[in-house]
Amino acid sequence: MDKRAIIYVILLAVSLYFVQNYFFPSKSQSQQQIELAKEKQQQSEDLKKYQKNISDLPLSNIYKDEETKEQIGSAIVTDGHLITIASSTEMPEKIFLKTSDNKVLSYKLSFKNYYVNDPILYSLHDTSLTFPDISPWETSFVQVVTLDKENSSVFLGEYSNGFISFPISSPNTNAIVLFEYNEKYYPLAFYDFKLQKLRFLEDFSNFSSVITTKIQQIDTKQEQTTEDFYVLENDYVQLVFSTKGAALAEINLPLKSEKNTNSIIRPIEFDKILYEKYPENDYFPQKPYYLMSNEGKKRQEKGSLGGYYPLIRRSIYNQNKSIKSKLPANYYALNISSKNENLENVIYKVTQFTKDTIQFEILLPQRRIVKTFSLANEAAYCFNLNLKIDGDCKDLWLTSGIPEVELMSGASSPDIKYRMLKGTKSVIEKVSLPKTFTLDTYTYPDWICNSNGYLGLILDPLNKINPGFEAIRIDGTLAPTKLSIINSEDKAYPANKYPGFTTLLPLKNTPNISNIRIFAGPFESNLLKSLDKYYSDPKTNYNPDYIEAQSFHGWLTFISQPFAKFIQIILNFLYLITHSWGFAIILVTIIFRIMLYPLNAWSIKSMHKTQEINPEIQAIQAKYKKDSKKVQLETMNLYRKKGINPLMGCLPMLIQLPFLIGMFNLLKSNFSMRGEPFIPGWINNLTAPDVLFSWNISIPFIGNQLHLLPILLGVIMFVQQKMTTKLPKDKSLLTDQQKQQKMMGNMMLIMFTVLFYKLPSGLNIYFLFFNLLGILQQWLMTKTTLKKKAKIISFKQSNK
Repeated sequence: MDKRAIIYVILLAVSLYFVQNYFFPSKSQSQQQIELAKEKQQQSEDLKKYQKNISDLPLSNIYKDEETKEQIGSAIVTDGHLITIASSTEMPEKIFLKTSDNKVLSYKLSFKNYYVNDPILYSLHDTSLTFPDISPWETSFVQVVTLDKENSSVFLGEYSNGFISFPISSPNTNAIVLFEYNEKYYPLAFYDFKLQKLRFLEDFSNFSSVITTKIQQIDTKQEQTTEDFYVLENDYVQLVFSTKGAALAEINLPLKSEKNTNSIIRPIEFDKILYEKYPENDYFPQKPYYLMSNEGKKRQEKGSLGGYYPLIRRSIYNQNKSIKSKLPANYYALNISSKNENLENVIYKVTQFTKDTIQFEILLPQRRIVKTFSLANEAAYCFNLNLKIDGDCKDLWLTSGIPEVELMSGASSPDIKYRMLKGTKSVIEKVSLPKTFTLDTYTYPDWICNSNGYLGLILDPLNKINPGFEAIRIDGTLAPTKLSIINSEDKAYPANKYPGFTTLLPLKNTPNISNIRIFAGPFESNLLKSLDKYYSDPKTNYNPDYIEAQSFHGWLTFISQPFAKFIQIILNFLYLITHSWGFAIILVTIIFRIMLYPLNAWSIKSMHKTQEINPEIQAIQAKYKKDSKKVQLETMNLYRKKGINPLMGCLPMLIQLPFLIGMFNLLKSNFSMRGEPFIPGWINNLTAPDVLFSWNISIPFIGNQLHLLPILLGVIMFVQQKMTTKLPKDKSLLTDQQKQQKMMGNMMLIMFTVLFYKLPSGLNIYFLFFNLLGILQQWLMTKTTLKKKAKIISFKQSNK
């Protein structure tokens, strides 16, 4: 290889390395500390909601004398009774309490058999204690009160299945445990400090005779028995909730229009086809729904026609508006799923409904579930779920729904990934798409992402949940894509070809309140970066890293990604100047041609030299036609003698190949170019093939659309081949090597035309202009070479 070529390639590689590391530095800081700080902050914020002050609880000082001068401790006041802890074996027969209106009440000791540090009872009258039963669900948080004489303290406890734990700090003495029921606190249990366990008061022999438990009868009959739909919406999302599962039957994203300039989702060809040919499947929402307006709750019989992108798969309708394929509630988004129960199909009751918030509740024999959804109007494409579960919380999972199919270069590119701590740093892991399902029971995902490549959902639990996740493959016939409607008679997009994938996050297996942030929208770089900035916390260095939800799709990504990032930097700069991604692609092609100009020049010079010695090579082939090894040896000697490097002809193609693949992968991964037109009416989407015109009948391979750009590319490559390969016009004069060369050239033309026929128009524009500029450079250099030769010949003739 020529030394100049080697130096040029090294400089180019160093430049790309610099770009990769300067503009996309690796994360070197300890992500573990950041995550721990984030978790601690979130835990603190959550616990503040449940931690009570002494003044909020039914606690009062108790005295030995009626003048209330000699305090002996504190007690819990409950319906004419005082519960305290015995400080000695001989507690007073009577104790006194001063009320808020300065009255002094006398309480009599209810029983005499007790031990030091045991709970004891004083009563105003001979009445029994009446407590609510905590069944059929358990309360997640309890208030644990120490009844010290000097200073009583309150500790937040977490109760589950008869056991108590302390998420912040624990008491160092015996205490009374208060359970909340209907906004009132009841002293139902006693905390034994030495044994570090909880005992219900009714388990003490003295208390069992005076406690009467009032069992709460739970009415499991719901007011609603049919599935109804409710809508929350803003400029970025339309959330269609079903009372079945209190889940999202639809997540619809408004398309960018004159009415909605905030949206960044441009309509594409499929949106136009559905609107014009299959309107019965282009209503948003699909069914009658309730909407909260300024006038109050209103029922809308029909959604709007067109104007939205369905982020998750929906039911499919026939042309007569009958249901062809109903989406089961199991596949709704943010439904609660269980392996042992049919929770996905239970009907919830709507308990609150405003413009920005909706709350659902259901009472079951074994649990109570409250789901509160609210729009995050300050953060585009985000909303929140507050999930409260009291009772049995085992084996409960939160579903993501199934993202709709998005075609990239004619293929579906679903993607599942999650963020987690691995060692001392935060990493993003990609999940291999399962053939049936993937179950992970050890990982603690910070968030999990389920996408179709360009758009998707991120489920981000803001407080700790159980470890693990599950990814399930759903057959395309069970939850068909909207594309299956298009030309269904020709099976243009058969449902079974496009399976879907849903992810499930495990919920905490103890009664709890979970806060989950959901992103549902496009994976556009600027949008995700702005959300990262909005939700980040400089004090703890926390950053959600939603930008990492983007995936880089395509061939040989480990090689092409640095080139794609380099191209992206230049494209972004050129777009700021031109405000057109199409022109930016053309300009970046010119820049790359200028960068590769030296290599191409050396290649063209080498080609000219090779053409000059063609007669000598033909003579060698004729002389040693029976000895192929001798032909190769003499040919190489001739190349060496003339200073020709035959590899120089291939080097420019090898150098530009990573850029070509990088551009291809970039178009499959860059949402900014999705739906971006270049020449309206012809090139309407740079990430999809151009469409000159279409017809109804589908033709094998070609389909029902004519793509002109790849045909033009084939023509230009044919012209370039003619310019670079000087073969005799008389076919009888062609050598075997020239015949083989011609055949290979024709095969390459056909192969590239076929290969590029269904590739993105942006890639066709790039490669088409790259070859056009190559032809221009070759023509100019050939013209310059011929002029130089003419001058040399003229000079020689003049000297004669």
